[in-house]
Amino acid sequence: MLAVLDAKHVERRDVRSREAVFGCAESAGLDMERFKRDFDDPAALREIARDHEYAASEGIFGTPTFKFQDGSLAFLKMYTPPESEAITAFQHFVGMASGRKYFGELKRPQPPWPRGALD
Repeated sequence: MLAVLDAKHVERRDVRSREAVFGCAESAGLDMERFKRDFDDPAALREIARDHEYAASEGIFGTPTFKFQDGSLAFLKMYTPPESEAITAFQHFVGMASGRKYFGELKRPQPPWPRGALD
């Protein structure tokens, strides 16, 4: 899963095709015979469908969405911060988002990402 998230969010690749997912699995070093068998297993698809339906019933629409102890949810869209700031950035996010249900959306209005975020 990390390989898919990295391809989508770091490398900004389209991962919506079977071939793209298989490429990510292969680059992650998975047993491709087993992965393809599991990928095509109808029982696995039913399990994913159940997870999706549960998430939708909770109000979750994307990844990563965090669910806090008080039941509030927060979706986070960001670039990977510098390693020296990662823990602090996450702590600030949790401090702002958990327990504060009055935050609806916090967004920088410069598509597709804030200017200078990749500099």
